[in-house]
Amino acid sequence: MSKWFRNLQGNGSFIVRRGWTLALGYIYSVQYQDVLSVLCDTVETETDIEAKRNAVKSLGMILSRAENVDGTIFCEAV
Repeated sequence: MSKWFRNLQGNGSFIVRRGWTLALGYIYSVQYQDVLSVLCDTVETETDIEAKRNAVKSLGMILSRAENVDGTIFCEAV
């Protein structure tokens, strides 16, 4: 996945960063820690507002379907 993460670095075009920040939300993985970390870094440092919005959307997509992320168990409210 590190090859995919390089597409989010500042030297890539904003079009590539926009696409990859959205695409990462559709990835199904056993371990999301690296993807979440890269997306959070993107939210904090990205200058292109659409790429930042796509990163936030991807974070929401991943967290909405994950039952356990980095030791935190998500459960529905009673």
